[in-house]
Amino acid sequence: KLKKLFKIIGLVLLSVIVVLIVTPFLFQNQMKEAVKSLLNDSVNAQIDFETVDLSLLSSFPHANVTVGNLKIVNQKAFKGDTLCSVHSISFDLPIKELFKNESDGPLVINSIEIDEAILSIKSDEFGNTNYDISKVTEDVSTVNDRNFKLNIEDYAIRNSTVTYIDETSNTVVNITKLNHSVKGNFSSDFSDLQTKTEARVSFSVDSINYLNATSIKLDALIDLDLNENKYTFKDNKALINKLPLEFNGFVKLLDVGQEMNISFKSTGSSFKDFLAVLPKAYSKEIEAVTTTG
Repeated sequence: KLKKLFKIIGLVLLSVIVVLIVTPFLFQNQMKEAVKSLLNDSVNAQIDFETVDLSLLSSFPHANVTVGNLKIVNQKAFKGDTLCSVHSISFDLPIKELFKNESDGPLVINSIEIDEAILSIKSDEFGNTNYDISKVTEDVSTVNDRNFKLNIEDYAIRNSTVTYIDETSNTVVNITKLNHSVKGNFSSDFSDLQTKTEARVSFSVDSINYLNATSIKLDALIDLDLNENKYTFKDNKALINKLPLEFNGFVKLLDVGQEMNISFKSTGSSFKDFLAVLPKAYSKEIEAVTTTG
């Protein structure tokens, strides 16, 4: 009897594995069209991607949808400029969400991972921005039907680059080798988000370089209050080149502008640590510096 039971269990498991392997191929075209509809529904830009892959094995009991080689190209004021290109974006979501119609309510996504993204943010001398690509619609019901319930437990950005150019203030920010991850519950009005960030940052105003490929590391616990649009920094540690920093305070988004109260302190640092925030091109000049007092 036990032998027969094990044989039945084995057949059941084999059937489940076959279904998990075959199902992605059956739904491949359906998922591709769904993702295209998702991306183009509320965006005034040209969006293209090469592949959409669906897997039920890699993240079981969730499904994994991966969009490959995504590109967003601007229209209007910045027509022809690439706003964003991404090697891959992966979404984990409950398998039942794959079978939802629009009338069944918003789509639930548990986690997002973005790999090798290049984001270029621009503001011209007239104040036009290339990221203002949302479509204006008078049909409020259409917008509401398409909303997402972002029940995200974590998201991550890997090996990415962000460039910010503001021609009105002649400001340029370039962030490379960006690795950023967040764990927490975004669906709750109150939650704690555990974040980790590493990057190299360059920053200049009026052609004066204040940071030049400076190494930045940040571990931050952020208290999220969506009711008040308030973000409180708790237990935060940063490292700018060799300068250790701790900070606390909050940022609150208002109807016009924001309220901010943030304080910094350096722990266990010397004067030479402060000199370490200089670009690495100058670091050799201070290696032999000694400080007292």
